[in-house]
Amino acid sequence: MLIFDAASTLYIAQAGSIMRRNFE
Repeated sequence: MLIFDAASTLYIAQAGSIMRRNFE
């Protein structure tokens, strides 16, 4: 579960960065 949470956090962080760039 810990590994899965870490992977999810990284995935969400990367998706957020991409969304911010596209939004701006």
